[in-house]
Amino acid sequence: MSFANKLMALSAVLGIMTVTSSAALAADTAETSQEDAILFRIENIKPVANEDGITEKCSFILTVYNRMAEEITEATMNLKWKDTIEDRYKIVGDNVESKDAKESLQVVEKEMSIDTVPPHVQRSFQGFVETNKCFLLFDNLEYTVNNCIVAGEKIMGKDSKVSLQGGSCNNKFDYINSQNPEYYSEFKDTPDSVLEKQATTAEEKQVEAIDGVYGETVMQLQKIEDTLNKIK
Repeated sequence: MSFANKLMALSAVLGIMTVTSSAALAADTAETSQEDAILFRIENIKPVANEDGITEKCSFILTVYNRMAEEITEATMNLKWKDTIEDRYKIVGDNVESKDAKESLQVVEKEMSIDTVPPHVQRSFQGFVETNKCFLLFDNLEYTVNNCIVAGEKIMGKDSKVSLQGGSCNNKFDYINSQNPEYYSEFKDTPDSVLEKQATTAEEKQVEAIDGVYGETVMQLQKIEDTLNKIK
């Protein structure tokens, strides 16, 4: 292979490296969780059987992580799971009768109290619900927070009495389900999506460095080729 062909081949390789790296950086990263939030997930869902071996309730763990700068003194969470399947279809003789989804709606609810979650700390709380359909607890959650009090906060009501019907962190809760990569590890202060963007920034700098090396290499090889041509 002639020197000129080698130069062209090297240029092509370096060019492909640059294009490939740039294409990888073009992928957009979806937000995985909110910063400065209270993350929580429902995990370790297990059936609880009675003495006859029949499942009559389900246990679960509510895991909470406080990304805020203040300690969570207490909060009450109302968890709700909807079931539109069990009572929707009924076998009558040789026929299957069905109800409207709204008519067959069954709701499983649980009130959970959490307390004393310091900043940047993860805590877990045990819960039970009266249902034999433990699958309902998996990624099928609606929730509200009636009160969330942080350290040093007082909510005053009538006659200057302390009321716990509100709080500054009611809207800080961020539910993490099993479709979210953050579900499968210890919660962190920084969302996975932010960490990925930081990694992308580092990769961009590497691409810039490759571009610089590529340009300098091609220039030097061109000088060598020009010199050799003059000698000929």
